[in-house]
Amino acid sequence: MASLIHLVEDALDLLDFYDYLYPLNYEEEKAGFFNNVEENREYNPRFEYRTFTPKDQNRAARLIQDIKAALGDDLLADRFVAGLKGRKRIIEAIGSTDITGVSREIYGFPDAAMVEEADNLLNPKHIPDDEDGPRLSAEQLREVYHNMFDLLGMDYDCTLVEAEAIRNHPRKRTIMIPENGEYGIMQAKRVLIHESTHSVRTHNGIEQNNAALIYGTQGYQVAEEGLPTFNESQVGVFDDTLPRITSRVIAINNADLPFFDLYQMMREKGLDQRLAFIRTYRVKRGLQDTAQPGGFIKDHIYFQGYSILKNRPELADALYIGKVSVEDMDTVPELQDRSPAIPRSQHLEAYEQAVQHITPD
Repeated sequence: MASLIHLVEDALDLLDFYDYLYPLNYEEEKAGFFNNVEENREYNPRFEYRTFTPKDQNRAARLIQDIKAALGDDLLADRFVAGLKGRKRIIEAIGSTDITGVSREIYGFPDAAMVEEADNLLNPKHIPDDEDGPRLSAEQLREVYHNMFDLLGMDYDCTLVEAEAIRNHPRKRTIMIPENGEYGIMQAKRVLIHESTHSVRTHNGIEQNNAALIYGTQGYQVAEEGLPTFNESQVGVFDDTLPRITSRVIAINNADLPFFDLYQMMREKGLDQRLAFIRTYRVKRGLQDTAQPGGFIKDHIYFQGYSILKNRPELADALYIGKVSVEDMDTVPELQDRSPAIPRSQHLEAYEQAVQHITPD
């Protein structure tokens, strides 16, 4: 199994599509956008991306083939390999208008009922304003994560890095925090429960020595983002969450608008400049010319996953088995007989203890 995990980690290092999605000229184009906004001029960023070379594409294809051969015939394994192929397709589409169709095929698209519900629930006036309140440094938040991992007995790390946002990194067994980040109290609590949910699911997959449960099957992302969001609704930070996940649905539903027009729509929905830019950027990334319709179709899955678990709360405990999808839980019988190394109840209890240490200067 060790050699298989090595193959998988090599493949995922190569197929980390977030590395490819982050524009090489992000800071310059962001500054250019806001400079034009201040002058009341329309501006649609033009992004440049890291190249997925033919050599990288061929290597990725060989690794996926070797992984499939090593795993053999198994429904969970087949769904895992399909997920790897999806990652490869996304990277190959970045920088072209193909990103819209490929990401939509993989992640789906919000239906009219989801959009209507999200629009009804979106109320930016309810976003807790802790921008001017006490702040936690990245180092302070890192210590809170470490405290929680100690409480759970997890061999997991939290590192400060140069990054765009907080992120769980399964291959490195770490939560990565932007080294210059600062966090309000509500935001710190939200990211603590959110990213630790990702890490516990990763840990539970590692404990079973199962690549699919560590790194995720095809379609696992709906549960992967829905479960942390559902947890946020259970621990008292949902006021900070709901405007985020509903505005994402609306942004995705209007992905065909040029960047500037989508940003203006987000402002009209009540989001401030910073949040309106983030919502717009996350949809339009993947395109080179953001005046073009479409973009990276994914952000609706946070609300989609939350809605599924709100209606089927018994799934929340079951999904702690590892990085599986709701479909996996319904169709792969062997998953019903497994118990997670760290159950959801233990995770939430550790969160409640750790969150008491969120005491900013």
